[in-house]
This record gives sequence, structure tokens and C-alpha cells, in this order.
Amino acid sequence: MQWFHLIHLKGLSSQGIKYLNRLQRLKKIGQPLIIILDKLRIFSIIVPSLNFVLRKLKIKKQFQRNLNYRLIGKSFKKSKFPKNTSSEKVILFPFFSGGNNIFFFMNLVIGYRMAKKGYRCVYMVCDKAVPVCNSERAHKTRESDSYLCYNCSQPYKYLKRMTHAEILYISEYNHAEDSKIAMEETTGLNDLNSLLNYHFDSIPIGKLAEKSVMRYFFIGKLEDNEKTRLVYQKFIKSIITIHLSLKHLIQEQPEIKPESIMLYNGTLSLEGYYRLWAEQHSINYITQETYIGQDSWIYKKNDEVMKLRWDKEWDEFQKLPFMEEQENQAISYLNGLSKGKEMYDRLNMDIEIDYELRDKDYVVLFTNLNFDTAVLGRNPIFDSLKDWINKIIDFWINNKPKQLLVIRVHPAEAKLIKPTNDFIGIYLDEIQDKLKGQNIKVYGSKDEVSSYELIKYMKAGLVYSSTIGMEIAFNNKPCLIAGDAFYKNESFCDDASN
Repeated sequence: MQWFHLIHLKGLSSQGIKYLNRLQRLKKIGQPLIIILDKLRIFSIIVPSLNFVLRKLKIKKQFQRNLNYRLIGKSFKKSKFPKNTSSEKVILFPFFSGGNNIFFFMNLVIGYRMAKKGYRCVYMVCDKAVPVCNSERAHKTRESDSYLCYNCSQPYKYLKRMTHAEILYISEYNHAEDSKIAMEETTGLNDLNSLLNYHFDSIPIGKLAEKSVMRYFFIGKLEDNEKTRLVYQKFIKSIITIHLSLKHLIQEQPEIKPESIMLYNGTLSLEGYYRLWAEQHSINYITQETYIGQDSWIYKKNDEVMKLRWDKEWDEFQKLPFMEEQENQAISYLNGLSKGKEMYDRLNMDIEIDYELRDKDYVVLFTNLNFDTAVLGRNPIFDSLKDWINKIIDFWINNKPKQLLVIRVHPAEAKLIKPTNDFIGIYLDEIQDKLKGQNIKVYGSKDEVSSYELIKYMKAGLVYSSTIGMEIAFNNKPCLIAGDAFYKNESFCDDASN
């Protein structure tokens, strides 16, 4: 089977392979059972027993008594959307992550509030209308998981009934010839360069699809092989499909042409298309995401929220007095990061640095997750994160600076079980013979070391795009940025490009 073939990758631990295989087997048995129990409305009764079994099998998943979409629907039991179909003020909410996603609930809440102010809020959702979507990964495809699309699209019917929201399906605006057009357009795209530079209706669809393909494979740089090309073609077909569906929608119902668009993330291919379409048609849009802290919601008007840049807003904010209470909150937050306070997880423990390292003259290179959206496609100087690391290593070997180079692998690599061998820690293990005898020391993601202790005694930090660069500056240490970090032009760090 495709799924089992994909996860047997060099570098993925046998424990990780067993876990992923166990999870997939359990899904094949459990998903139809959950669907049946949910339809019979007795799922909540079986949840305690189901969670007990998951704990025994050491599966890191626990169910609540109601599936998300039912909780979302119930929250609107006494608050229905008003019918504003005649309103000329339209907000479009394209959404491709499923009715169970908590962000769809947030979009419904925002839409409900705006509908109360007279806006017509239209939700454009996918019902298996595209060949591939951003929810799919190399280990989680609609071919390997026959319920993936069902679990994504099925909740919309219930939510439409419970909320009275105007939810439209992409397939309703796909014409018979659309799939033929998408197929014909991708037939001649047989190498990465043609895929990347592909345009349709003057839209750079190949560039829009690039990050999603990297994210699909959990890799930081695409390889030109048949598997990559086939997935790339699928994403291009998906973008063509949603482009044509939106085109047909506006032609058939011109009154729905939006004055604003609300997007989840807005960086990856499908949402990224709507972002670009809004820019081309001079339509305001909002991109939104969660951040590293708990109970957080961040958004950006007319730009990608994942760039984490609010320069204009910051210029205005700086005009206000910085109150002592605000300063204390900022210091408390930054100090709390080392303890994992208000974070999704604690990645660094309170471990003192080796005494022999304290007295050495050293700099630290901090790695990112190679397939994080904070890294993907954000390479202003180097070809990739890995290319940057290789060039730093080669510089140390060839020029032999007196400082020790310490490479700190991102501690999250130890906690992630993904069907990929594109972890920096795995790569450094593969080249360990090259590093032997050199003035280079590697701390792996599982090693007992604290990044914050390394910062305390180091001379300087080398960062690609990780937020740890700001924490280095907060600790009054020099920091050199090589990637497209959102703070790279700030006075508290140095940009490698200059």
C-alpha cells in the first residue's frame, strides 16, 4: 500500500514507523465505527472506553464527548445567521480545512458578527472538488485514508442547518470542462522548472503550489523526481479548479463579488490563490493564524500573516507611551519562553551547560524545522536552510576560526513523528565523519542541553528564521540572520545580506 511504502524512509526511527503504522491500522478500524456511532448519536457514550484503548496502545490522541462540528453547531443553537442575501456588502470566507476545524468556528463567529451589521457572509468550501488539498501529506492522502474527504466536508451540511450560514460548495460552480482544462494544462509540465514557472490566466500558479508540495512531503527543498512531479501537478490542477469555480461564481452570481475576503493562513496554495486574486482585484483581505502562545489569534490585513510583519502598525504603536505595565508583561513573556510558559509545549529543560564549554569561545548555530512554513520558500541568500548549514560548516572547516561552532538542532525534532527523513538532526548524523576532528560540536534534539544556557555563555548566535533570534537579542548577544526572518531588518540583529 502507498502509505506503508512512504513511511519506510531512511532515518525515520523504527519506533516512529511502528507508531505511524499502528495509528493507520487503528484509523482503518476506528473511523467507520466513529462515523456510525456519531450518526446514531451514541458516540459520547463510547468515548471513555475509546480513550482508554488509545492510552493502552500509546496513541497520542484523546476524544472529547462530541466531535468538533457538533459542538460548533450547538453553539449557534440560539444564534442563527440573518438572511442578508440582498446586501451589497459581501465578505467571502474560502475554507479548505474542514468543518471540524476550530478555525471554521472562528470564521463563523466573525461572520455572524458581521452579518449582524448587515454584511452578506458567504463561505466557499470544498466537497472533494479538488484533486489534492493542503490537509493531505505523504502519509495522509485520500487514497490511503478513504474517510479523509468525508471527515472534511460532511460536517458542513450539519453546520449549514444549525447556523443558517450561507455555505457554498466549490463543486456547485465547477463546469464539466474544468477538469479537462486542468488535465490538459498540466500534461506538458514534466520537470520542476516548468512546474514552478507555470502560469494560468496570468496567475503564477506554479509558484503558489511550491510551498504546499514541500509541506506535503515534509521537505525543505524539492527533488526533481516522478513522485514530486505528480504531486506538484495535482496541486496545480487544484488551484486551476478553484480559480475556475470562483470565476464561474462571479459570472453566475455577480452580486456575490466580495468587498473583503477572510482567509485561514493564506500562505499555502489554495488559500494563497484567493490572496493573490484579492490583490489583483484590489479587494481587501485578512489572513489569520494561531501563534506559539495559548489562546492566541493573530491576523494581518492585505498581507500574509505568516510573515509576522506589522511595520506600519508598529510605527503607529511606537508613538504611544510604553507603560511600565506593558514593559513588565513583555519581559515576563520573554522570560517565560525558556520555561515553556503559555507555549504549546516545553522544548528546553533546566539543564546547566557543560563546565568545559562555559570557558570556551564559541558561537551557536540554531536550526529550524526544515519543513516549517517559517522556512519554506523564504531563502533570500541561500538555496535552503540545509544549504546555509552546509556553507557554515564548510567555512569552519576551510577557514578554521578560533571559535568553536556549536550546532543546536531544534528540540522539536525529538517530539515530532513525521514520515520524512528531512530532519536536520538526521542529516548531521549522516555527515558526522566530515565533522570529526573539526572545531564543531553538535547538540542533537534529544541531547540534554538547554538552548537558553547556550545563549547565556556564547559569543554570538547564527539564525536562519527562528524566533530564537529575538531571544538572543533580549539576552544582549549578537545575532546574525541568514533567512527571511520577520525581524531581520531590526536594529537588534544583523542581516547576512549586508
